[in-house]
Amino acid sequence: MPQIVGTSPCVIVEGISDYYALMAASTSCDCALNFNIVPGVGSTSSGNLISLLMGRGEKFIVLLDDDKAGREARDRYRAKWLLPEDVVITLADIDASYATMALEALLGPESFELAQRKMGLSSPPKKDQYGLFLAEHYYKAQTGLDIFSPQGLENLHAVLRFLAQRFAQQ
Repeated sequence: MPQIVGTSPCVIVEGISDYYALMAASTSCDCALNFNIVPGVGSTSSGNLISLLMGRGEKFIVLLDDDKAGREARDRYRAKWLLPEDVVITLADIDASYATMALEALLGPESFELAQRKMGLSSPPKKDQYGLFLAEHYYKAQTGLDIFSPQGLENLHAVLRFLAQRFAQQ
């Protein structure tokens, strides 16, 4: 179940698909999650969540894709909310090899092909279909290698480890 906003610390992600991908991967990660993941509604729409968390004095990180929209949103949030560089980050801040990538790209086409087979589709699922697939598997506690490619799962684990380490240092 999604955590209550304000249960510190938090990571705001761009959307519901990102939320379910990270939550599903967290069930098999070798690090303890010392933060809650909060789904946003797009790279440009997290201002209200940022305002709420700042007003409550909460620790948080805004994690954005490293695509053009994500980088523009990162710069805008840092400027508008006077946030330090380590609070609003893109995937490239986690690993330079993630430059220009959205979270879906970290999963790789193999993860989408796995979902395609499990869903009985003739083509890879669209982003919203894949998000629903992840949500169903997460809530049924059927997560891990059966819904992600090995590399996709490792990439998600790397993101989770980075975030856990970042909060452990605060």
